[in-house]
Amino acid sequence: MEKPKSLSEYTLIEQEIVKNKLNELLVNYKDKTYDYYCTYYSWRHKWEAKNIYFYVPELNSFFFMTPDHIVKDLEYRFPRETVNDNLMNYSINNIYSIDDIADCRHHYYESFENKSIVFPEVLELFREKNPYCSIDEYKDKIKFRQNNEAFRNFYGYCGFNFYPNDIEELVYAIVYLKHPQIEKLVKSGLDDIVYKWIHDTNNLQLYSRSFKNGNNINEITKLPKFAWQLLKDEGMSRDITKWNEFRVWVQKDNLSKEQLETIINLKIRDTQVIKSIRSILNSEYNGKKLYTLDTLLNYLSRVDMYQAIRSNDAITILRDYIRMALDCGIEPVTNSNSLKREHDVTMRNYQILLQAKKEEYKASLGKPFKERSKELEKYEFRDEYLQAIVPKDMEDLLQEGRNNNNCVGGYIERFAKGTSNIFFIRKNDNPERSYITIELNNDFSDYRQAYYSSNRDITDPKDMNFIKKWIEKTKEIYNQKSLSLDKDITDDMF
Repeated sequence: MEKPKSLSEYTLIEQEIVKNKLNELLVNYKDKTYDYYCTYYSWRHKWEAKNIYFYVPELNSFFFMTPDHIVKDLEYRFPRETVNDNLMNYSINNIYSIDDIADCRHHYYESFENKSIVFPEVLELFREKNPYCSIDEYKDKIKFRQNNEAFRNFYGYCGFNFYPNDIEELVYAIVYLKHPQIEKLVKSGLDDIVYKWIHDTNNLQLYSRSFKNGNNINEITKLPKFAWQLLKDEGMSRDITKWNEFRVWVQKDNLSKEQLETIINLKIRDTQVIKSIRSILNSEYNGKKLYTLDTLLNYLSRVDMYQAIRSNDAITILRDYIRMALDCGIEPVTNSNSLKREHDVTMRNYQILLQAKKEEYKASLGKPFKERSKELEKYEFRDEYLQAIVPKDMEDLLQEGRNNNNCVGGYIERFAKGTSNIFFIRKNDNPERSYITIELNNDFSDYRQAYYSSNRDITDPKDMNFIKKWIEKTKEIYNQKSLSLDKDITDDMF
């Protein structure tokens, strides 16, 4: 994380304005004790100064000061002595501007709320300067989140990572100064998005790209009223990736209200499933599109009703079937009364094609495949019953496809290029025999697909418990940032 802009980089006039405002604030707190500004970690015998956040109305900007200059006295003085004039002996090099959330978390990201001081008058000054910012309305909704158990259960959270109230308001204020559109989002009932915007540090650019400043909520969301209201009502505002995927879909394909309602009624929610639908819509045979959106949605509805295949599963099966048929030079059947049959028959021909291409794949992808396999070994896992292993070479994928009667052999290129995370789950008492084929998502926080042979769903509770335990481990490893995988994971069925 880059260091925020130092006050020394401002003009002399601006420096004076900032220092005067800071001094007005600090002089009222000189009689406070050291422990108000510092946190003591006895296990390492060290004092750590907290950042002090303040607001300058003349510049309509937030700044923070690191009171490192008082820390050196703490080893020699009684901890609860008052700060006195020591607090006022700061250097302008210890004052930094805040242009975005990342700045206010500089150095202290992991425990931002525990290493921050925001005096009450700071937020009052902000309110006076920005009376229409909706900060109090947002604060009321945050209190509702904290106190309403039914709300927590509905949203599927076991608990919220709330900042203390003053810190929660501070980050709202910081985001508002750069993105004033959050005020209208709050007033339109899209406070879920604002809450995530403030807390979700990994997707800040996605939020600012999805919600531009504007005069009304239609301009801000870049969606017609029926679309953003329907997405809000369906809870899409709780996941920025889902919201953005639907936003792009509505915009690029000019979805009507009826089409969007059909999509929602089919329970299509997953972002990768949406990408699969758009891939199907772009598929052609002899220069002719295989489906329009309406014909595809109608077909999915019939598959759901008469073939008992849920829409999400049908989409992945259909995309996989179309890809294999086109690779084999076969015209896909677009209105089959047995999608599963078409998929399985085509898969046999496809496995023959893969075997014929094996030498070609070895020459072009053999080395990167093995390098990727080595990279993913850190995610392997085992308990007393099962083990999760990574394919070691291309033949492993091909053999898994033959053994489990699936098309995972077609994932060679995607695995080698880092766009798919394939693993095999085997029984410890028979590790050579194929059992479960599984694909994890791009951040290793969940699985995309997991099947027994012939794409049968996981039904044994012991197997599902193993997968859950394993994914908890993969999340821990990934969060260490030892592996960066930014590409999207495919959504094909094996």
